[in-house]
Amino acid sequence: MAEGLFSELKKEGLEPDTRVYTEMIGAYLQVGMTEKAMEMYGLMKASGCAPDKLTLTILIRNLENAGEEELAAGVKKECEEYVDYPKKFLEEIEKKYPKRRSVNLV
Repeated sequence: MAEGLFSELKKEGLEPDTRVYTEMIGAYLQVGMTEKAMEMYGLMKASGCAPDKLTLTILIRNLENAGEEELAAGVKKECEEYVDYPKKFLEEIEKKYPKRRSVNLV
């Protein structure tokens, strides 16, 4: 359904904004479609929409939770481009949403 609405926007000649892209990214990540989420993130940047703190937080948290450490590290690196005081921003994310640790049960 979300993809349909997104396509409809484009078909009507409307350009999605940061909020729309963020919602699409979040929807893909919620159902485990990491590759589609990253494609949408790429489209977002290519369209001239800058990711905001919410976009970056959603990406980082969900990528880390899915074990996609390399992708999460790439997004963290991009925070330097999109966020004032990226180090502080990343520390706040880590404090608010600590990484889940896996436990190996025997």
